[in-house]
Amino acid sequence: MSKLLVLTQPWPRVERLAGQLQQAGIPSLALPFSRIETLPQRPMALQAHDWVVVISPSAAETLLAQALPHDPAAPMPRFACVGPGTVEALRERLQAQAWPVPQLHWPAQHHDAQALMAAPFWGLLQGRRVLVARAERSKTAWAEWFAGQQASVTDVALYRQVVQVPDWERALTRLRPCIEHAGFTRLTWYISQESVVEPLVQQLGTAAIGPVLQRDLALVPHERIAAQLRRQGWTQTRLILPGASGLISAMQIRADH
Repeated sequence: MSKLLVLTQPWPRVERLAGQLQQAGIPSLALPFSRIETLPQRPMALQAHDWVVVISPSAAETLLAQALPHDPAAPMPRFACVGPGTVEALRERLQAQAWPVPQLHWPAQHHDAQALMAAPFWGLLQGRRVLVARAERSKTAWAEWFAGQQASVTDVALYRQVVQVPDWERALTRLRPCIEHAGFTRLTWYISQESVVEPLVQQLGTAAIGPVLQRDLALVPHERIAAQLRRQGWTQTRLILPGASGLISAMQIRADH
């Protein structure tokens, strides 16, 4: 049975994800519905903070690209992330830039800003210095929340995510042979961002790529994305861990069955 995983993650991060899947032997097609635009910032001294809060994989990559190198004479901050996908991206970036293994914390179950704020690992934040690395339009309550904990917070918007309509003609040239294959039954889509659900469903509703579409399986890292897809008429969804490891596991399970 022919299988194809379609990725909708932001450009250029989707390229790296596609590379990880290729190494695992999983065929994928990058069809980004958004792109990351970095916002200029001064080089940031992460070790000047007690906590560094990282909101997304793109924030992790952008933060380390703009951070000052590790100083062996300075203490390491603790890192708090929304979920395991962000942890994975942050860990890989820190290792690539020769940082020592940090203390990484994230919520055990629900992977969103609310769950991160409610997590039990913060301890006493009074007088602590906190850096929040986020997208331009992501949740802005961090400064207020940390101020309520009597912490000193630096809230930095590192990038903006611009939703865009992908090049459908180019994508369909690659999709049609898979759909028309005699043994093909459906595509698998990885949808990890609420902002792309509506434009994706709208595009699929008018795309002439065969009878699969709303019967395709959508892999999503959050129940709220699955609920949003269902409201748009997408009936087949499955929750997985975010990031490459979750995708590889999910696709290998599908292959075994």
